[in-house]
Amino acid sequence: MEEDVFRDFLKKSGRKSNVAEKYIKFVHGLENYLKSNKLNMEKESITKAHLINYITKLENHSKKPARTELYALMQYFKATNNDPMFKVARELREGRKTKKSPFLLKKILDIDPEYIKKLDKVGIKNTEHMLNIGSTVNQRKALSQKVKVPYNVILELVKISDLIRLGYVKEKLTRLYYNAGVQTPQELSKWDPIELHNHFKNYIGKAGWDGMVPYVSDLKNNIARAKKLESKVEYEEN
Repeated sequence: MEEDVFRDFLKKSGRKSNVAEKYIKFVHGLENYLKSNKLNMEKESITKAHLINYITKLENHSKKPARTELYALMQYFKATNNDPMFKVARELREGRKTKKSPFLLKKILDIDPEYIKKLDKVGIKNTEHMLNIGSTVNQRKALSQKVKVPYNVILELVKISDLIRLGYVKEKLTRLYYNAGVQTPQELSKWDPIELHNHFKNYIGKAGWDGMVPYVSDLKNNIARAKKLESKVEYEEN
């Protein structure tokens, strides 16, 4: 394994040392498996069948999908320019997606719990409910009047629910996006990853945000997802 190359790649992509060590450990696991079969990590040696066999062995032992291990391997293959195996690892990881339960509104940060209780009483408990009942301006106005929750709070909940559709943006990160002025997938889709990274860095520095700046690689992925995400919400015209 090209450990120095991988370490440098992880460092440049902003991974913390404990995360980097975990990823390196996972790659060593594959390397040891290959060695036991008289193979190595060279591009010409490892194949899709080898990776499938290794992941199957891992999952039979742990009894759970090896999504984290596959993500680490994806990063290694990316770092070492092994595009064919990167695609194989990504394909295997995508095939292990599990359907997640809808995100609960009560988990959204910095929203008055009393407003959440009022919405809960009329059956609006999660972000899917919020998007279904608040996808248009008129729906939001009607909901605001019905449950006695300010319109701006309803709109905020809809926007955050929309952001959560990206998949990797949850409690704290969603609040960072929203507070820093990137409030919908459509707005996110217009950003350049490096410019957005710098925008968040400046915001965190000024606001004293208790959290880290998102990795450029993660921002790049989120922006790409935002560009592909089907529009489900009608927003007010500026």
